[in-house]
Amino acid sequence: MECELLAKETFSLMEHLRENETSSGDQAFWDELKNDPLYQSLNANHAAGGPAKESGQETPAPSAAGETSPSWVAPENYPAQPGIFYLLETTSSTFCIRAVACADLAAAFAQLPQSSFGQKWNLANPHSLYFMPCANLGHAEMIVDYLSNKRLPRDQDLIGHLADRDFHWWLEESGDQVTIYYGGHPTGEHFIKLGPLGDTRIAAVRFKHAYSFLQGLFPLAAFKADEEKVILRTADKENVSFREFRELFLAGGKINPPASCTREAQTLGLYFAELAALRRFWLQVQQQVAHSEAVSSPATN
Repeated sequence: MECELLAKETFSLMEHLRENETSSGDQAFWDELKNDPLYQSLNANHAAGGPAKESGQETPAPSAAGETSPSWVAPENYPAQPGIFYLLETTSSTFCIRAVACADLAAAFAQLPQSSFGQKWNLANPHSLYFMPCANLGHAEMIVDYLSNKRLPRDQDLIGHLADRDFHWWLEESGDQVTIYYGGHPTGEHFIKLGPLGDTRIAAVRFKHAYSFLQGLFPLAAFKADEEKVILRTADKENVSFREFRELFLAGGKINPPASCTREAQTLGLYFAELAALRRFWLQVQQQVAHSEAVSSPATN
């Protein structure tokens, strides 16, 4: 139900943005949006008046007995929970994530070679697989929708082009003030690259409505959100909830929403949980890419 709530809210937000869009130069953005599995699913159900459905990559279907190769043995015990199996295809300058969302990692592993995912990427070696558990299937599908099949530069300094909405998130700190850039670049000196955490337009709308939600978590001395960034200053930088909010962006940590939440607050809580899941996944991928570079580089004295 939580994923359904956020999906419905996201659909409404997408429709609102599209209806109020006046620039013909952004038509390519909306054409791409129409091809998004989540948007297609919600649009079909919205037109029919039915409930929203979860979308994204399908969980591998069970295969017939005896089809799994004898060499296809799990290198570790995968958890019986939702998550992502993925491969990393690397070149000298880029890498690409090939991913599939699964409702149950432990149950799906045996079926991966016969699944469309496994057949498309010639999956034969279980040791080439990476995985990450997720809190729910919706998070796994969202991560796959955002990041799978995109070729990215291995040099992280090249990520964050002004024209790329999906790869332009930064965090800048100065005393009791935190600025999160989702559609621009920091101008100060103390900033951290956060990687791809979602679309700029969705983020701009979410953060513009986040004041009451954040004020319920920790005391705010100042707050401003626009199309490129959100600036917030706390009245107590040692506040536990403020630290949790900061860690959400730095390490994919969790925040605890207020006990009594409006529908808008519930939606924001779910949205921030998605941001945290994306951040955790990106940190894991960065570590694996760095490890592969260390392994492939010749030893130096």
